Amino acid sequence: MYRMGVMALVAADLPGVDRDRCVKMAIVHDIAEAIVGDIAPSDGVPKEEKSRREKEALDHMCGLLGGGPRAEEIRELWMEYEQNATLEAKVVKDFDKVEMILQALEYEKGKINFVGVFEYFNAPSIILSLCEIGK
Repeated sequence: MYRMGVMALVAADLPGVDRDRCVKMAIVHDIAEAIVGDIAPSDGVPKEEKSRREKEALDHMCGLLGGGPRAEEIRELWMEYEQNATLEAKVVKDFDKVEMILQALEYEKGKINFVGVFEYFNAPSIILSLCEIGK
C-alpha cells in the first residue's frame, strides 16, 4: 500500500491526471483489506461476495471516523478505484499491478518464501495494460 502511494507521488505528470487524487486513491485503495484481508482469485470467493465484504468493511472504517467529509472522501475515492471510473483510477490500478509484479520479484528472489506467486496474475496482460498508461 505504501509503495503505491510513493509511486503516485513521484510519477511523471500525465496529461489530464490529477496526481494528488492518485496519491489519495493509492493510500485508501486497500483500506477494506485491513478488515477482510487480501482476497486473492485463488481463494475461490466470487467477485460479488468479495465486493460485499469489502463494502461492509469500508462502511465500518468510515463509521470509525464518525462519518463527515473525510470519511465521505475516503468512500468516494475507494468506490472510484473499485469501479475503475476515472483516468486516475486506471492509473492507480496500473500502479497496483506494478506493485504486484515487484512483490512477485521479491518472492522469487527469496526475500519472501512464496510458492506459485506467478499463478496469482497474468504478467503478459499486466505489461500490455501498462503500455496504455496515458494514451
